[in-house]
Amino acid sequence: MKRQLKFVSLCLKLPILLVIGFVSELSVASQFHDDLLRTAVFVAGDMESSRKVPKSIRIADRSINAAQFLYLAARDIGQKSGVSSDSELVPTIKLPSALYVSIKLNARFYRTPFTRAQYQLFFQGVAKKLSASVQAPSTFTDELSKAEVRFSEALYYAAGILRAQYMLRAKPSLWRKYIISPEGFVAWSIPDRYEKWTSPLTFDSGDPGSPYTPKRYYASSAHHYEMFHLARTVSGGAKDPYVAGQRIYNWVKYQWHQKVGYSSGRMPFGREKGGYERTRYFFHTSGPPRIIISNLLRAIGIPASSSGAAFFQARGWVNIDVHAPYGSDPKKNRFYYVDVPPPTRNMSVPSPKDHFALEIQDISHRRTGVSHALRRMLFVNPHDVQAYGTNYMLNQSGDADSIVLTVKSSQGNLFFRTRNSEASNKWDVLEPLIAGAHQRRKKVYAAVSTLIDRQVGVAHPEWRQQLNAKVSRGETWPNIHISPCVPAYREKLKQQLHDLVSMYPVDGIVFSGLYFANVFGKDDTQGHSTCPKGRNWMSRVLTKYAQDLVNTVRSIDPEIETVLMSYPLLDSKNRYVGLSSKNLGHQDLWDLSKVFDQVLLIVPGTSWVSGGLNASVWRSIDDYHARTGRKPWVSVNLVDEWVYSSTFYIGLRDMLGQKYPISGFGLHTGLSAVGELAPALSRVGWWKNRHIDSLGMN
Repeated sequence: MKRQLKFVSLCLKLPILLVIGFVSELSVASQFHDDLLRTAVFVAGDMESSRKVPKSIRIADRSINAAQFLYLAARDIGQKSGVSSDSELVPTIKLPSALYVSIKLNARFYRTPFTRAQYQLFFQGVAKKLSASVQAPSTFTDELSKAEVRFSEALYYAAGILRAQYMLRAKPSLWRKYIISPEGFVAWSIPDRYEKWTSPLTFDSGDPGSPYTPKRYYASSAHHYEMFHLARTVSGGAKDPYVAGQRIYNWVKYQWHQKVGYSSGRMPFGREKGGYERTRYFFHTSGPPRIIISNLLRAIGIPASSSGAAFFQARGWVNIDVHAPYGSDPKKNRFYYVDVPPPTRNMSVPSPKDHFALEIQDISHRRTGVSHALRRMLFVNPHDVQAYGTNYMLNQSGDADSIVLTVKSSQGNLFFRTRNSEASNKWDVLEPLIAGAHQRRKKVYAAVSTLIDRQVGVAHPEWRQQLNAKVSRGETWPNIHISPCVPAYREKLKQQLHDLVSMYPVDGIVFSGLYFANVFGKDDTQGHSTCPKGRNWMSRVLTKYAQDLVNTVRSIDPEIETVLMSYPLLDSKNRYVGLSSKNLGHQDLWDLSKVFDQVLLIVPGTSWVSGGLNASVWRSIDDYHARTGRKPWVSVNLVDEWVYSSTFYIGLRDMLGQKYPISGFGLHTGLSAVGELAPALSRVGWWKNRHIDSLGMN
């Protein structure tokens, strides 16, 4: 009887013991999982800094090689549920015999990001292959596309995905495919101790103690496939890095100076800050070319500084700035502002401790769906339609209910039919877009550049807005901003608007570039010799000019919606500048709100992110609403960077819709107002937009 009782007692206790053991195993597994994520932060940052596979990796209290880490990371990513209890078992796997092999790059594969399901499937295959290997292979095959992925890139993808999970509390819905190392794809190697000057990371981390410091992780985007592909194409298969650099220098200089031209004033969506975005956006002053050249050189493993110098093993630091000959002494270039070698400040590596990351995390996880009631706009250009096709664009447009298409670019080209045979018509992209969009119950707005017209500025320099003072160290530069005081240009513009509205069933007209150009951020612009004299005349002239254009449109179609794009809103490290006309190219938004059906406030760049919804730029919305009693539309930059996920933009839209009086939300890039250079959105940008769906709540 006593034996029976003991047995019963043991049976009753056994489940408890089993539960305790199970909980203990889960606890161990969870701890190891956290250690793995923290290690991934180091691995991803190290690879972005050095563009190489780390020699050793430390997880918790043990040291492992990159192949062993990849196995652990791949197994973790590939799992649909929690971490298994055997997490700490690390198999013995040697590194590949060759880390940086040359493979044939599948362009479609590398230009299209992984979805979460796709990269989980890929890493399931990686884990399976590594578990059966004594030595890791040099390449892996993506089963869906049959594309090859090198060990180095697979390692970086795995570390990056886990880092994003650690920083943003969720695995990313999309992951773009990078070329983390140019080794093996070019005929040279990165010089030892100069790896940091090939990094995609920015040196400008700002003040880490301030939560309101503008910040981006990637300044050059040297690891973007698109950047690598362009640099390799332009360099033309050169075997010598110096020759490759020279070809890139000549190409950029031609694109900027001959094909696009100089602009001393602000462009409609401001200036791009990012690497690949900047590389596709050649407008503005003589400074951007040196940045673009530097970005392209870094992409193919040539050390370069954004201040205008590149390093070659046999030559040292040489000039890459367009103000002086390629290969000359940078110190003799008066536009080279820093000493040689370039500064060696610490790079801004993505970290979970960054206030910036915490703001992104906070915004990304506040999704309510409230913004579905807003007008939801996407700004594209004619090259998007040409490059991707109407159906692809509309399929990838997410829950956007309105497409804004630039039909007259800041270059002055027209992308619609006109009655004037002498007009600079490129191709008609408007008609097929309207047909496809209206079938899907999406509106189409035609965006027209008004006072920014390079073609006219070149043909009629006497029509340009004149500069009061010499700029840029005593030199004068041409301007592509046309004066509103020139009757001939106004009539030309009105005729274009008349043809556009009478020949196409557009839902609205968006007027861009309707302002005076500020030169290097200074208010020193005159309108024209025929403009009125005296004080405060600029705002009055602009308002009358706008009324004339709007009357032209409404005389043909009284129901058509008219929208004014504001001058890009300014801030200074998130200190509010205000909506005074002087800060907005002399736009008086209070008077202009009476002329147009809608006013669209343009928020350029990403400096506001570090302040989140408390950033001072959003005060513009409150001020506009308080003065006019109307709710504006607002548009922000769709950044081509991994941390700005689709869920981030959903969260931002929801939060702005809840906290601020807005009636519409748009997404743009700097190229949205152009059309001749490249699409407004990269293929990654289109995929990101596809997943912006406030109803699906992805």
